[in-house]
Amino acid sequence: MAPKRGPGASPAARSAAAAAASRAAGSRSSTDDAVAAVAAAIRAEMAAVSPMHSGGVQLYTRTAERICALWAPAEARGSQRRPPASELAQLLHLVRPFSSFAQLCGVRSLAEWAQPVLQHRAAARAAALLNTQLDSYEELAAGEQARAGSDRDEAIAAVAMDQITSGLFATVRTLSSIWEAFDCTPPARAQPTDPATLGRLRAQLLEQLTGDGEVVRALARVPGFVEKHIWPIAGDLAMPGVQYGAEAARYGCLLLSVSAAYVTHVVGAVTRGARPGGGGGGGGGGISLDPQRRLAEVARSGLVASLSAALLAAPPHDPQPRAAKGDPQTGDYREGLRSCQWDVMWMLMSVAGAVPRVGPQALALLDSPQVWQLQREALRQVAALAVDRFAPRRQSGEEGSACGSRAGGGGVAAGDRGRSGRGGRGGGGGGGGRARSRAASGGDSSRSSPRGGGSGEASGEEGGVRMWPLLQEASLRSDTRQSWTRQLFNMETCVFAALVQWNELSGRGEMAAAARVARELLPSRTQAAELGARVLAAMHACTSALGAREGDAPSSAAAAHVKAQQRSPRCGGLLARMVLFRMRGATDDELESCLPGLLEMAAWRVGLGAAMLAEGGGSSADDSPDTLPDALSALLQGSVHRMSETVTPAEAIVTFSESQEATFWRRVHPATRAACIHRLTHPTDMALPRWLDALLRASVSRGGWNRLAQVLAPQTDRPVVLTGALAELLGDLLRARLPATQRGPEQEQPRRAGECEGEYRGAGGSSGSGSRRGPGQGGWQAKEDIGLVLSALKLLRREVALGLGGGEGGGQALRAFSHSRLGLASFVANVGLSNWGLPGLVREMRRAEAGGAGDGGGGSGAGRPRGGVAGTEAAMVTQAVAACGSAVLPYMLQMVECAISELQREARVGGGRSAPQGLAAVVTSGLLTAQVAAAAVVSAAQHLPPEVLLAAAPQRLLAAAAQLLKLLREVQGLGVLRVVQGEEASTFGARILSAVLFSIRDAVILMSAEEQLLDRCVPGWLWAGPLGGDAVAGLTIDLDPLTDLYQQAGARVDAPAAAPRCPIIVVDQRADPAAARFDLRDWATEQGQRRGEVAAMARGVAQGLGLMEGSVWREALAAAAAGAGGGAAGAGQEGDAGMWPPRLVRLCGNPLCGDFSGGSEAELKLRWCSKCCAVRYCGAACQRAHWPGHKADCGRWAGRWTAEG
Repeated sequence: MAPKRGPGASPAARSAAAAAASRAAGSRSSTDDAVAAVAAAIRAEMAAVSPMHSGGVQLYTRTAERICALWAPAEARGSQRRPPASELAQLLHLVRPFSSFAQLCGVRSLAEWAQPVLQHRAAARAAALLNTQLDSYEELAAGEQARAGSDRDEAIAAVAMDQITSGLFATVRTLSSIWEAFDCTPPARAQPTDPATLGRLRAQLLEQLTGDGEVVRALARVPGFVEKHIWPIAGDLAMPGVQYGAEAARYGCLLLSVSAAYVTHVVGAVTRGARPGGGGGGGGGGISLDPQRRLAEVARSGLVASLSAALLAAPPHDPQPRAAKGDPQTGDYREGLRSCQWDVMWMLMSVAGAVPRVGPQALALLDSPQVWQLQREALRQVAALAVDRFAPRRQSGEEGSACGSRAGGGGVAAGDRGRSGRGGRGGGGGGGGRARSRAASGGDSSRSSPRGGGSGEASGEEGGVRMWPLLQEASLRSDTRQSWTRQLFNMETCVFAALVQWNELSGRGEMAAAARVARELLPSRTQAAELGARVLAAMHACTSALGAREGDAPSSAAAAHVKAQQRSPRCGGLLARMVLFRMRGATDDELESCLPGLLEMAAWRVGLGAAMLAEGGGSSADDSPDTLPDALSALLQGSVHRMSETVTPAEAIVTFSESQEATFWRRVHPATRAACIHRLTHPTDMALPRWLDALLRASVSRGGWNRLAQVLAPQTDRPVVLTGALAELLGDLLRARLPATQRGPEQEQPRRAGECEGEYRGAGGSSGSGSRRGPGQGGWQAKEDIGLVLSALKLLRREVALGLGGGEGGGQALRAFSHSRLGLASFVANVGLSNWGLPGLVREMRRAEAGGAGDGGGGSGAGRPRGGVAGTEAAMVTQAVAACGSAVLPYMLQMVECAISELQREARVGGGRSAPQGLAAVVTSGLLTAQVAAAAVVSAAQHLPPEVLLAAAPQRLLAAAAQLLKLLREVQGLGVLRVVQGEEASTFGARILSAVLFSIRDAVILMSAEEQLLDRCVPGWLWAGPLGGDAVAGLTIDLDPLTDLYQQAGARVDAPAAAPRCPIIVVDQRADPAAARFDLRDWATEQGQRRGEVAAMARGVAQGLGLMEGSVWREALAAAAAGAGGGAAGAGQEGDAGMWPPRLVRLCGNPLCGDFSGGSEAELKLRWCSKCCAVRYCGAACQRAHWPGHKADCGRWAGRWTAEG
């Protein structure tokens, strides 16, 4: 068969081909007779045999023997001369119809056609013929290379295409046909075969195909032949006028696909054979074989490595079809390359299926630099689909914009940004190009292949990332749900294929081998973090695009859509675990340099889980709502890089030294923190707080909230300090989003203001429901962005009500200490009450409001009015602070009393369950509980109005915390920690004790600064007098009177009977002028009469300690007095500054409400209490359940508000 010459063939090309033919004719000699004799015999036999008959197998094998004999090496031919290599093509062309044995399986049973295949050793004959063809071409190419002249390359190309089209592909396809028939199910009309015979035939076929390694060694030469000889003929297909290019490239892809299919078949066959008594295909019968030996033959041949190298070296291609330009062949190549990429990825995936049956020996197939480079490139290709969020999207050329706009083909991958290629072709191609690294710090990176068509590894040179056709489903096909489903499925396949070796090794506990593979796949830690972030961002973007399409897809397409979305969190989780595993052993500085990418990666993983839940997908152990934030929490704690490489990733990644304080996020350099916040807020589709909200609600709905609660405020059942790092991060995120929206275009402000006002009018109406907006739609929405805080608050209120005896099973919730419950309370306290949480957000909102009022956004005079939308938003967040404080303090009182009971029990039994280990665990939990409780009281005293604070009875919590500290000292808790956990743990415990002591001091001072609280909450707790040398900051602290008070009255320390026997805090008269008028001797008689002076002295001390700054209550009071928040928010009395009741906070008023459906509390339909319009309910059942507790307030609040606010 002559090579196919398209219309682009030049006269020089045609003359070169003719010259090659004339040279071949001139070299003929007596060998013509031998070739002619073989050809005549083939034609004679062909006339009597049908290709669909089993006799065709014998004809094929006999012809193969004859051809191999004619072109055998000199030592085998003897005196017979070898025919010219050019004569081989015509003989191969004759036998092509008989080479596809797979046709026989459609009409014959395995027993009918297997006998001639086995008898005539068809597989071995085909392998020998393949070697002969490859040797023949090498000989011909070497002869042509020796010639000089401009037509040399054209002549080589002409002969090569003759070889390929006439026989090479057919021979490779023959071997694949045997495998296909081996795996196929016999037709129903075929004669049945008993299982024993079927198993014996399969075993014999498998032995011929894999036994001595002859077949696999022959096929292992094919990828190298393609890379060395076929790809150069193809050239740069993006350039017009290259002769044979498209056809050569297409055949090269076919050869690689068939070779990859061979490996897949081998792995599948030996896996089935390794199953005891297992059968294959459509029949039973066991296959007796040695799977390790057969896979070892494939590994030694280097077939998988050569396939990987050849695919990476594939020539570039035009990203868009050029059929309209008269060149349809490029479209064929693109489709062929897409199929080839899929076959190779599936080949890598098949190895994972062999490991459970064959063992880790199967992974030897992937143990080569070429395979690792291909796996790395597969990840880079998926990463390149992520939209560039750090620079304007590049759209050069009509083709580049069409491809790059959707597929993200602007040349960005794995943290490396290149420039789009000529004419916009940087967004598409055979697989790569070279890109400039923009990583912050180094590490090794592999170089790209010389041809640049495949790998695209970072090498410091210019160039864009050429996208694989496999990952361009949605950009080159119709924009439908089905095309996006295929896109997502292909992306997941690439990621799974890239991580198969590491996943199997780590899952089996082969940690040393897993660490080596991780280093090979991700040489640079910084680039690994960027790669992980990019890959998960691309998967999230595709998942979002997929979920946004509601087309009428058939049921099969809908099922594929659900399957693809359910796989995404598992796929993203696997990559995230490997990237975090790669961080092990890094220094703090290295981890900090990687932190922006790592946090973004963890956030996208949470987003994938939230997207799956939004579609109603299920969850596995790895992607359940309870475990998805694990990586995020561990990064903020700084525990990832401290783990040993011997710890399997399946273990909790937050596991680390008990005495290591988790303060990594707070130690991060401000510039790095800013970069992290930017990465978590800059993309328009990044919504980490809302994703966490959806996960929390889903976890609660499934009854598994405990695990997520302990992750939200990093805490495990191991004794680890509670820092609230995630709460601090969330506060930073909320504050970062606020100015970003308020710096928007001035023409957007009136529209956004109208939408916000309408939203809150709707929230105050009969339904109280609000539409859910995505990021960037309708401006900043406080009720949506703080939804996570509100959901956690709702859960905390429910736990409080259950612990106080409300509802079914009430009073049982907090009888035993739980780190997860403490974590929940800590999270609400940190993000709801601490200065880096909602209080800091309120300050930013009021500052932005004050700055925007009057200037009109550019001097137009159309600025937001005071008391308008901005005031309403600030008032809502302010009320959320009050709601958090009113729930946290009662809850922490239960937690502290629980810790006291456990500590007393352990002390009574002399060390408890496993003394001193049991006592050490109780001591640690007591320390953490005291720390959270005391800090919560300080924050509540700083930010809550007196009336709200009084209702929460903070003095009861302070008395209980003092009792807990006393017990810790009595049982020598620090000594227990020193014995069990070492000196570092003891020092750590001492720091907590000191922090709790100073927190109690600050809380007493703050509450004493308000006369209302001084009279009814902390009477006589603060006084002044001369102090000795043990004073700290001009104060002395004595907790004994407070513990005596607790022991005498339990937790009931209500005023006025709550006065201690002596002052708890004494201010040094010499350090504070306001204290000079006090005398300790007059305390018993004057402490109830000099409340005004005590409050003034307390305010001075608090200001000196910096405790009065940023008080939400005082700022709200000032704003209400200035008219900036009272009217719109429906402010209450002047004393509470409109903070209570928290009617703007969209929560069901029933504390026992268990409705956590939807992605956020804002999605629930809430209705006002028709009488007071101050409380909302999700339904009549919750309203009836809450009525006994609401009745008194309802009458008091009736008439103050309307449903419209």
